[in-house]
Amino acid sequence: MQQASLPHSLSAAAGGSADAGLRALAESQAQALLATLGRESAVLDEIKRVVARRIANGPPTLDAVAVVIGLNARTLQRRLAEEGLSFRDVVEAVRKAQAERLLRCAELSLNQIAFLLGYAEQSSFHSAFRRWTGQSPGAWRRTLATA
Repeated sequence: MQQASLPHSLSAAAGGSADAGLRALAESQAQALLATLGRESAVLDEIKRVVARRIANGPPTLDAVAVVIGLNARTLQRRLAEEGLSFRDVVEAVRKAQAERLLRCAELSLNQIAFLLGYAEQSSFHSAFRRWTGQSPGAWRRTLATA
């Protein structure tokens, strides 16, 4: 499998010397997330792996993920339906898990986290995180600091 890389927009936002450190941190976070994925069906597990590796470039499409795991898009949809899920559900679950992991890294700004999760705008990340958890990313991060 091809190793994911950070989008150019994140590299530029992070600055030259911060780029290598931020890239290493993002890759270690992605690997940690991949290690914690549940033992669902093999297909669901593989879908989550592909989405997690590619999410920083924006949410991958069903067709793109299907090609990577060697299924046609309709078969992939059918397999997910058997699990009671849609492709969007899987992408959202991966983004939420990565967001929670990345928010534990105090050295990452909310803007950097938004880019790592494939959001074009921090406000889109903020809205999604509030939908997932009922609180803003900043408030969620502060509760971690006081816990």
